[in-house]
Amino acid sequence: MTVYKFANNAEGYLAASITAVATTFTLATADAEEFPALSASEAFYVHISEGSDYEWVVCASHAASATSIGSLTRGQESTSAQAFSTSAYAKLLLPATVMDVFLQKGSYITCTTTPTGNATYFGEERYDSSATKWYKSTSATGTTWVVLCT
Repeated sequence: MTVYKFANNAEGYLAASITAVATTFTLATADAEEFPALSASEAFYVHISEGSDYEWVVCASHAASATSIGSLTRGQESTSAQAFSTSAYAKLLLPATVMDVFLQKGSYITCTTTPTGNATYFGEERYDSSATKWYKSTSATGTTWVVLCT
């Protein structure tokens, strides 16, 4: 399971252009220092934009203070991988996909087994008291459940 990392004000401009199939991008040193260092099974989302063009990218490799951010999974969040020129804007942001799996304050249902079947509403949260796991419905039909935390 991927653990998503966050950082306040992690943003900057590409130091070099990238193609639509690039698996790394480079930022200026001062900008790159704002992005969190990643370990195995960690990642963060970056929104890259230039004019009216934009793309969501999952980044799974970044060493502390390194200018290169890599192991990119391009074209996320229903966007398409595309080329960007030097000085395109890159910012660490939270997409809906990540926000949808956060445990939110509110009501929840306690059960004693892994949830199956339809949720009452999109985003419904259930706590399996036998396995001590939190689940959340993540599909419009309410039939897909993901483990939030154990």
